[in-house]
Amino acid sequence: MVDIHPEPGSIVVCLTGEFDVATAGVLGSLLGVLPAAAALLVLDVAGVSFIDCAGLAPLLLLGDKAAERQVGVQLRGHSPALGRLVAAMDRAGLARPALLAGVRLAQQCR
Repeated sequence: MVDIHPEPGSIVVCLTGEFDVATAGVLGSLLGVLPAAAALLVLDVAGVSFIDCAGLAPLLLLGDKAAERQVGVQLRGHSPALGRLVAAMDRAGLARPALLAGVRLAQQCR
């Protein structure tokens, strides 16, 4: 689910639930809701309970498209699901995209 809350100079998008191949199109459509006056797109990921590569790809594309429009993008909140995915990317030696630079990793099993 996606809830959009305009704030002065920015748009806050609260993401909740699962983002995978079945729901990835929702993220891809978000760029169309950015008003020209928005200087910042805030993606609140605290409510994301599951995300896989199919859900992550449109999120990263959204970040790229916003940057092309000179709109800043910021992640807010902590999602253990996103943290697990980023940890897997780190373990695989994949470069972390700028949008994910501040993502806190999920705690690892001991």
